[in-house]
Amino acid sequence: MVRSAWVVNKAGKNSAAYSADYDPEAERENSASTDWSLYQSEWDAHVAELKKLSIKLKRRKPDEARKLMADFARRMRAKIEALSSLI
Repeated sequence: MVRSAWVVNKAGKNSAAYSADYDPEAERENSASTDWSLYQSEWDAHVAELKKLSIKLKRRKPDEARKLMADFARRMRAKIEALSSLI
């Protein structure tokens, strides 16, 4: 099952591509029929990692925290761009 997400523009309006791709009824049905317990271990690992990062961030100086956040943002951007190239 492939799912996609579109981001609205600054005015909060959906693009034509979003409207053509997104069916709210189908998304609700998919979400309701998904066995989310299959993803619990992934989610738990993600939450644990976020907790570790937040503790580290709270102990850092502002410049260090900004660098950590920028590094994280760059990694996420690379993942998003890699995924978007598959579409």
